[in-house]
Amino acid sequence: MILGDVAEVLFVHLRVAVYHFFCRLYAMYPRNFISFLQDQCVSGHFHARETQEAIQSFLLSVRLHPQLVLGSQQGETSTSKWRGLDAQAIEVECSQVSVD
Repeated sequence: MILGDVAEVLFVHLRVAVYHFFCRLYAMYPRNFISFLQDQCVSGHFHARETQEAIQSFLLSVRLHPQLVLGSQQGETSTSKWRGLDAQAIEVECSQVSVD
């Protein structure tokens, strides 16, 4: 395997990891996460074309989260939101917003 191939494989693995992290944040905190992304785009922190394309492709791979319409930013960070749920239940809830 040549060095370029290794770098490409590592890049693919990194992109998959970032995508899964994106999905978890979007699933758990959709309003706050979208607000954060908007703030970063407006302020120019996401000015690189590759970053904007990655965010766009990630957004195209998730469903419209019901909490974007029905919820509030304060409700997302409430301590009672996840109380009583085990890790598997949270993971199942997170997997429901991805179309993958």
